Amino acid sequence: MGGLVSNSCFGSLQPAEFMKVFLIIFLAHIMVTHNEKYPEHTVKMDLWLLVKIGIAAVIPIFFLVKQPDLGGVLVLIAITACMILVSGIKWRIILSILGGIIIAGCIVVILYISFPEQTETFLESTGLDHVEGRFNAWLNTDENTQGGCLSAYSCHASNWFWSVDRERNWRL
Repeated sequence: MGGLVSNSCFGSLQPAEFMKVFLIIFLAHIMVTHNEKYPEHTVKMDLWLLVKIGIAAVIPIFFLVKQPDLGGVLVLIAITACMILVSGIKWRIILSILGGIIIAGCIVVILYISFPEQTETFLESTGLDHVEGRFNAWLNTDENTQGGCLSAYSCHASNWFWSVDRERNWRL
């Protein structure tokens, strides 16, 4: 618990915290200049905007992937996804890409479950062995101690919601 307290002080800000703010500002700049230059939204121009957003987001994500900071990577991906939602890109493009990401994610999970040794070897050779540990903790929360903290917080949050439900008869 001491680590959580010390990380919440203003004296322990990490460069990734500033990167999140700058990513939002930079993506907003890209979207505004693109939409001013190309006021009509065609599929070609929407895809071009998506490529520009992707290139701008991949650079900071790449640097965070090399650190053992999977949470920061997920936050940057969430920021990028939210910025894409408000960028003016047509919904059919966004939903098509989202469908592709869901299919790719299912394939990754199936490959990991089917070939765990090969996946572990691949991630270790690319320097992403910390991702394998997190993913393994997510799949096996009872057996893996790395995911214990997240599981404990999830249990506490679940207990809080259930106690609110019982005390006030709220339906969540």
